[in-house]
Amino acid sequence: INAEYGDEVVEQASAASAKVARFAEHVAAVAAAPDADKELVGKLQRALGALADDNAALVARTNAFVGERDPAARAALGEACAKTVRDIDRAMHDVRDAMKPKTFEDEIDEHALDIQEAVDEFASVPGEMRELALQLSSLMRQLAEAARKGDKVGMITISKAIADVIKQIVAFAKPYAVECRDNKLADTIYVGVNALSNTSTQLKILAAVKAGSVGRDPAAESQLVACCETISSGMRTALYGVQSAKLKK
Repeated sequence: INAEYGDEVVEQASAASAKVARFAEHVAAVAAAPDADKELVGKLQRALGALADDNAALVARTNAFVGERDPAARAALGEACAKTVRDIDRAMHDVRDAMKPKTFEDEIDEHALDIQEAVDEFASVPGEMRELALQLSSLMRQLAEAARKGDKVGMITISKAIADVIKQIVAFAKPYAVECRDNKLADTIYVGVNALSNTSTQLKILAAVKAGSVGRDPAAESQLVACCETISSGMRTALYGVQSAKLKK
C-alpha cells in the first residue's frame, strides 16, 4: 500500500500492511529453522493465511478510499486497519504463548483477546458498543502489563477504569433488552450485563488485594484470572444478545 497520498488513514493502512509483511518474514524464518516446532509452524501459517485476507481487504479499501475520499470509505479503511492490527496481536500472542510457560498475566491477556475476537465475530453490533468493548479489552491488557511490571498503583487505577467502561457498556446494552420482544434474547442480554456489573466490583477488590500483596499470591492471582474470564464471557454474551436484538428489530 502506497502512503504517498498524505492521509493519516492511508498511512495507518500502509503501516498495518508492513506489519503483515514482517510477520510473513517471521513465519518463513521459523519454518526454515532446523529444529522448527511443527505445531507452532502450523499455527503461524494458519494465522498468516487469515492475515493475507486482512491485507487484501486493506488494499481494496485503500483503493476505494483514494478513489472516493468519502467518510464511509474512510471508516471502512480505518476498521480494516484496526482488525489487521488486532489479528497480528493475537497471532503474536499465540507465538509467545507457545514459547514460554503461562503466567496469570498471560491468562488475563488471553481473556482480553477473547473480547477482541468477539467484537470481530459480532460485526453487526452498534459501533458505540464495539468501541466500548475494545476499550475494555485494551484496559484488561493494560492490567496484565501493570501486573507484570509490579505496578501496584497502575493495577488499582486500571481496575477502576475497567469498572467505568463496564458501566457504560451496561447502560448502552440494557435498553436493547428492555425493548426486545423476544424474551430469550432479552434474558441473554441481561445475563451478559449482570455478569459484567457484578464482576467489575470484584475486579476492583481483587486488584487492590493483589497490589497489596508481597511477592506471589497464587490465591489472589487465580481469583483475578477467574474474574477476567467472567468479564470476557459476559462481554461476549452481551455482544451476541445486542446484535441479535438489533437484527430482530
